[in-house]
This record gives sequence, structure tokens and C-alpha cells, in this order.
Amino acid sequence: MPDRSDISSEAAQVRLRADVLEENRPDDARGSARKTETFSLAHTASRQIADMVRTGVLRPGQRLPSERELAVALELSRGALREALRTLESVGIVTARAGSGRYVTSSNVTDPGGGLGMWMQFQPSQDVVAVRRVLEPAAIVSIPATQLHEITAETRRLLRRMQQAFARGAHEAAAQIHTEFHLALVQHGQPRLLRLLLASMIRAVEGTQLEIFRTPGAGRHSLLSHDPIVEALEAGDVLGAAQGDVDHLVPAFTYLSDDALAQGSNL
Repeated sequence: MPDRSDISSEAAQVRLRADVLEENRPDDARGSARKTETFSLAHTASRQIADMVRTGVLRPGQRLPSERELAVALELSRGALREALRTLESVGIVTARAGSGRYVTSSNVTDPGGGLGMWMQFQPSQDVVAVRRVLEPAAIVSIPATQLHEITAETRRLLRRMQQAFARGAHEAAAQIHTEFHLALVQHGQPRLLRLLLASMIRAVEGTQLEIFRTPGAGRHSLLSHDPIVEALEAGDVLGAAQGDVDHLVPAFTYLSDDALAQGSNL
């Protein structure tokens, strides 16, 4: 059983973030914010618990404390805790055993073969996009000449599908195709670890891309910014495609800043 002081120290970070957000929120927004408080606390707590697994406070195969003990240690309502645990179960970090409680899964969340994707889901989206801006262009530049025609055709096809989905207001479908588009761009990146890292990052921010597509102005700007990437590939210019990718990711990074989110970014 993990030391309760370790769990409580993690809980302090959850409370601090919640207090800071509440103090800086306009009075007329607080009523609406309280409606989502359980979700917000559960989301933050799920990240904290995932981090405890990553750092070894909770070990693979270890039984979690009871809901009552964990709720007290994290200073959460039972409802918020259950929501956090459901999130962790959905990504495979925690598993429930009938009549026995919940356990940390035996696979390590830092395992690049699969667990990395789970862990990446709990990283701040802004951090994920910032790292992608560095790594993704490197993967594009390393596209083998023998694969360039295939990747160009695939990205053009996916971009067309993304445009069609966006035009009919199917934002979820557009976000899923957006993920496929970027996975296609990096599928031949070298070395293999680069591909694994990028695939995990690209999948982790699909929800963020969905919000961008749903935002007037930002969604259309994001969609149009894919054109220079494909056009450069069609010209055989991988350096130009890499630069186009950087230019595409910059607005996404800006969108994720606190000011942009608070003001309803209109990129």
C-alpha cells in the first residue's frame, strides 16, 4: 500500500491548481464553472494518479487503496474520484477486478510499445504540441525518397476527406482524419523511437484538435494550413513540407495558451 503522505502531497497540487483557477475566474463565470467542478477535479486527479504510477508511488500490479481511503487522501468527493478512476480504466492504467478492487495494470505506463500512449494522454496538450513542433519536422525530413510518392498520395487523400468532413460540420470525423493525416506524415520517420513518440503525441491531442475545429475561425485556419504541407510534398520538397508542418502547429500551440482559451481564440 502506498504511503498516504505521498498521495496527500499529490492532492495538494490538485487543490492548489483548483484554488488558483477559482480566484482568477470572473464572478459571472463561477456559477457555470461549478457545474463542471466534478469533471475538472476528476480530470486533474486522474493525471495525478497516472503520474504516481509513472513515478513508482503506485507500482504495476499493486492494489489501489479503497475508494473511501483514496477519496480522503486526495480530498475528492466519491463522485469525482469514481470519474477519475473510470478515465484511468478507459486508457488501461487501472483495471477493476470483480470482488477484489482496482489494480494498477501490469504494463508500465512508460513502455514505448503501448503504455507511452496511455501516459501521453495525461500530459498538458500545450506541452505535447510544443514537443511535436520540434520532432515532427524531423520525421518529415527523413521520409525516404522511395516512399515520398505514396505518402504524398495518402496525405492528399486524407486532406480531401478532412475538408469534406469539416464542410458538413462533422467535426469529430474531421479530427479523427486529422490524426490519420499526421500519422501518415511521420510513419517512415527515423529512428523507430521517433515514430513511436510522435504517434503517441498525435493521438493524445485529437481531442484538442476537435475543439479547434469547433471554434469559429480557428477551425478553418487549421484546415487551410494543411495545404502548404501537401503542396510541398507534391513538389518533392520535404524541407518545405516540414516548414509547413511547423507553421501549421504554431496556431495550435497559441490556441492552447491560457489567454487564447479564456478569450475563445479566433485564429
